[in-house]
Amino acid sequence: MQSIPRHPIVDTGPLFDYLLWRFSCSDYFKGAARSFQFRYLKTDSYREAVRWYFTRAKPITTCPQVIAEIHRHGEKQLRAPNLGYFWRFAQQELAELSLNEKLVTLAQMDGNILSSFGPTDTALLQLAGASSHSSQPVFTEEGELAGKCREREVKVLRIAEVLSIWQEYERKG
Repeated sequence: MQSIPRHPIVDTGPLFDYLLWRFSCSDYFKGAARSFQFRYLKTDSYREAVRWYFTRAKPITTCPQVIAEIHRHGEKQLRAPNLGYFWRFAQQELAELSLNEKLVTLAQMDGNILSSFGPTDTALLQLAGASSHSSQPVFTEEGELAGKCREREVKVLRIAEVLSIWQEYERKG
C-alpha cells in the first residue's frame, strides 16, 4: 500500500477548487456545487479524494501568493456578500487543515525562475527546496511547475494520484 504523502505544499488550483466546493456545501452558501466552475475537481470522486487526503496529510503549506490568487479566482466566481462569506468559511477550513503559510519575499526569489514562472510558482519551488520534510510534495496540476519540481527532484502530487491512493486505502479498509 502506498504511503500517504504528508505535509503538501499546495498550489492555487487544487486549493481553490477544494475551498470553493466545501463552501458550496456549507451553511454559508446554500447553492449547489454545480453552480460553480471547478477547473480541477470536476468529479465527486476527485472532490472526496482530495478531502480525504487533506484531512490526513495536514498540515498543508502554501504561500501568501497562493492566497492572493485564490482571492482573484473568488472574485470571478462569487459576488458580494458571498465573497465575504467565502473568506470567513475559508479561514475556518484552512485552520482545520492546520495551514502553514510561509512567506517568500520577492527579493528572496531566484530571478531566473521568477522571470519564467512568476512569483507564485517561484515561491512554491523555493518552499519545496527549503523544506525540512525531504518527502514534502508539491500538490499542483500545473504542468510547467510539475516539470520544474521533477527537474529539481521534488515530489509532485497530482489529483489523479490522490484519487488512486484514496481508492487503495478504501479497498484495504
